[in-house]
Amino acid sequence: MRFNLVMLGFLVESTYFGERTKSDHFPQVAARKFEFGFLNGFVDNNIGVKVLGFFPSSTYPRNRFILYGYRTWLYRSVVCTTLPFINLPGLKLLTRLASSFIGLVSCIFRGVRSQAICVYSAHSPFLLSARISKMLFGIPYYVVIPDLPELMDVGVQRGLFRKALKSIDKYLIRYLVSKSNGICTVTEFISRDISAWRMLPAVTVEGIAPEVPAGGNVDSIPRGGKPYFLYSGGLNEAYGVKTLVSAFLASNLDAELWLCGSGPLSGFIDECSAKDRRIRNLGFLNQDELLRAQRGAAALLITRAPDEHYVRYSFPSKLLEYMATGVPVLTTRLPGIPVEYFDYVDVIDGVSEFEIVDALRKHLNLDTKSREEKGKKALDFVREYKAAKVAVLPLLKIMGVSYDEI
Repeated sequence: MRFNLVMLGFLVESTYFGERTKSDHFPQVAARKFEFGFLNGFVDNNIGVKVLGFFPSSTYPRNRFILYGYRTWLYRSVVCTTLPFINLPGLKLLTRLASSFIGLVSCIFRGVRSQAICVYSAHSPFLLSARISKMLFGIPYYVVIPDLPELMDVGVQRGLFRKALKSIDKYLIRYLVSKSNGICTVTEFISRDISAWRMLPAVTVEGIAPEVPAGGNVDSIPRGGKPYFLYSGGLNEAYGVKTLVSAFLASNLDAELWLCGSGPLSGFIDECSAKDRRIRNLGFLNQDELLRAQRGAAALLITRAPDEHYVRYSFPSKLLEYMATGVPVLTTRLPGIPVEYFDYVDVIDGVSEFEIVDALRKHLNLDTKSREEKGKKALDFVREYKAAKVAVLPLLKIMGVSYDEI
């Protein structure tokens, strides 16, 4: 018999996401890709899925939209429902709680009865509605935890009152997750270090690779000028972006540095770009534009500091995205990256400006064949072991899905 589940999270239709993300200070692009990876994996494994999603909006005024309405859309023959909420402090959590519970009750009993709830992200309204559904209807729920809740807003400044509310929310989340039937985390440290979760069935899915075309032809920006290194993601000091840009500005590298994304450092990067034409701020690119820029790069960069407190509980989602391009990757040695990945990427041994420039210079000095072989090895690894269909199997196993149902 086919296994059926409800996904409760932040999935919304792509055009809608693009329209309402332009004004958002913290667009959830990476989290969205990861969540879609789970949906694709479930569908690829013949799981019956119903999707309930909320727009992943920063709270007003960080996103100027206040009212988010009800919508339905179709994805790979899966009926998806976008649920309504009011994007104002306080009301946002309450309206998401009400909408998610009503949506769950409707989904569980509509058509074939659902056998499990998969909650994406440790968000208290989702967890509370799943907990109530379990108590009332006996439906087990499993939680995908892409980051520890208290570390989800790295770089966000809060007042004392909001910090107090965030602390209460943290303990509520830990309790509600402890009452779940199992968890899926991006690093093993999350389930190991949180005492309330140690006894739960737990699996690690650090990331899910984007779909990789089978052919070898790629559309990229022609390399007529200087080689360029590319960073894409949040333009945030916590991600090592300021050190990277400052290091490049002070260097004499015969290359360019391209940065794609948005965040608090956008203005700083524009100032550096005005001083040094080798530095380019491309801003927020759509997926096709970003992929084209990535595939033309000499290397793709991750420069987070390994000693930052949050990296133990975080896997850099862009690492798999980078590896799936077939372009070489340069990354710092982060504790959240499983050791086997370092056979397929090059390492920046340190986070000082000198160490970053030294790594970039060494990469430029490699012959083209060596760089291409490293990129191809990474691509082959991603295709074989990190595709969506393979990546979600550990989570399906703790849900009790047998291979006869797949």
